[in-house]
Amino acid sequence: MDGNKVGRLSTLFEQVMAKQASINEQFERQVLYEEFMNDSRNNQQGEKQATGRQLRLTR
Repeated sequence: MDGNKVGRLSTLFEQVMAKQASINEQFERQVLYEEFMNDSRNNQQGEKQATGRQLRLTR
């Protein structure tokens, strides 16, 4: 997972904890979190697997 996505995930976690996240932001956080966890698991196993849901951030 690239640095932009990790930064966005951190921001979204803060918003959720402060109860200031919209439904869309909560969904975005969940998708990014799943991607983060899948990347971590795949790196621990020494292999990359395609994930079913990935979010592409645009500027």
